[in-house]
Amino acid sequence: METASTKDTELAVRFHEALKNNPLWEPGDRVLLAVSGGVDSAVLAHLMLETGIECAIAHCNFQLRGEESDRDEAFTRELAAKLGIPVFVKLLNTYEYAFREGVSTEMAARELRYAWFSELLADQDYRWVATGHHADDQIETLFLNLARGTGISGLRGMLPKSGKVIRPLLPFFREEIEAYAQQKGIAWVEDSTNSSLDIRRNLIRHEIIPLFESINPGFRNTILRSMVDLQVTERFYHEKVREDLATLIRKESGAERISIAGLLKLEPLSMYLFELLSDYGFNRSTIEDIGLALRGHSGKQFYSATHRLVKDRNDLIITRKVLNDRDDDWEYFIDADDTAITDPVHISCAVADAAGYTIPHDPHVASLDFHKLTFPLTLRRWHPGDVFIPFGMRNSKKLSDFFTDNKFSIPEKENVRVILSGSEIVWIVGHRIDQRYRITPKTKKIFILKSE
Repeated sequence: METASTKDTELAVRFHEALKNNPLWEPGDRVLLAVSGGVDSAVLAHLMLETGIECAIAHCNFQLRGEESDRDEAFTRELAAKLGIPVFVKLLNTYEYAFREGVSTEMAARELRYAWFSELLADQDYRWVATGHHADDQIETLFLNLARGTGISGLRGMLPKSGKVIRPLLPFFREEIEAYAQQKGIAWVEDSTNSSLDIRRNLIRHEIIPLFESINPGFRNTILRSMVDLQVTERFYHEKVREDLATLIRKESGAERISIAGLLKLEPLSMYLFELLSDYGFNRSTIEDIGLALRGHSGKQFYSATHRLVKDRNDLIITRKVLNDRDDDWEYFIDADDTAITDPVHISCAVADAAGYTIPHDPHVASLDFHKLTFPLTLRRWHPGDVFIPFGMRNSKKLSDFFTDNKFSIPEKENVRVILSGSEIVWIVGHRIDQRYRITPKTKKIFILKSE
């Protein structure tokens, strides 16, 4: 008969066997261990050290539990000293961030945590962040996703490796980890909020899952097997979705454009829209509204926390939201001897003799009469009220009318830059030069601007 002691000892053996069968890193990689001070991350630190991989501890003090948060930080520093590995600690103002961004403290902690981990990976030359997520976390996450509404990715739960995050303890249950810690004398600290049913994850842990176990004592193993099956199903599902959507999506000028006509041919449309737009942070309710707007008038806009979607005539146009993206005060200057500017757009500059020069028929190239220009030229955003004389015309035209005539989308209009000589626009970058600065038979020297 298998004893508890034998089973506990096997945890380390099974941990190393799992890594042997499914390696989560390459030889020579360095790993950051996300350690809170709880039993899962404390055990993870000890087990990872046994693998021989080069590790360091990363600890976030979220300042959410007063003295207890400081206790956790002190414990983590002591753990790192005991294990003889480096430790990085970050003090985070979680409440302030949550208030500023309008998110829950739980979401704020998550966003701040992973943003700092990304910085550490880059600054300290580590390859992976290892977290202490285990099998019970996996099941609880499934229930949380079900409560919010989710697609197939939410049903299959966390993956052992996702982006730069690895989860070596995912095959093991919480009680196995605690038993191993007790057997090996591994210390840890308890988070007093773990028993609070005001926290959704705790309500699932202490109330909902035990209810299912009263129906099926092997419920946790059963649901984990189902999640593994769904991971396999998800791979085939996403391959099909990606294949169907690939021909409808194109990238132009920092935006992604999705053909509306192509979308309307897909069935079921709601499924494709969810899989397409949830990656940009749009929730199910907003995605449903976008679906209803597909056959409506252009110009309607929708927002997620990170992106904006505009329903144009033929496309859905998705751009990343940028704070203060309508700041019109910036100006950049271009001198006659400049060869390029790279910020905020990349424009190369050159001077050429007119003799033998062939004007390229490319809106991204402006060939201007050098001697008509007053240097330095000015690069800025377009302003309401701006006018120019479009190449090939005699009369001036408002830029806003030019945009309407040429069916510019809202994001395209917002991203327009202009170059001026003195107070006159000489080029709408990437679109049209001004008639007054065109090359003529009298032109001796040409100033060439090319946008990329």
